[in-house]
Amino acid sequence: MIKVHLGGTCGNSNWRDKLILLLNSNVKCINPVVNNWVYNDNAKKDKTKRINECDILLYVITPQQKGFTSIASAVDYSNKFPNKLVFCVLYKCNDLKFEGHLLESIRSVEDIIKDNGCRVYNSLEDVANYLNNISD
Repeated sequence: MIKVHLGGTCGNSNWRDKLILLLNSNVKCINPVVNNWVYNDNAKKDKTKRINECDILLYVITPQQKGFTSIASAVDYSNKFPNKLVFCVLYKCNDLKFEGHLLESIRSVEDIIKDNGCRVYNSLEDVANYLNNISD
């Protein structure tokens, strides 16, 4: 069994629910989303623990992204753990899409992460296919 940290766009985004339905029983998902998230020492300790215990650090970014933490984390982990990081940009999701400067910025982030040797996808189906075929 592999443990996958489900980092990325939070809020009203439903990508986690969609992805979980595509995964087989070999994949255990660790969902970090909490109500009323606040960055403090406890949140930092919890995140560090999850990151260390997971085999895969998945970061899915959608046009519903409101802040920068997930993107910054993905870039950071692409340097620290390039063999663990899987990055996915859903350019269109829930009737929203990246446009203009945000589109160019997320493309640039995607290239940085690719250049660091990480796996990059643009669909949940491709992510699920990869995760479902990892052997312990």
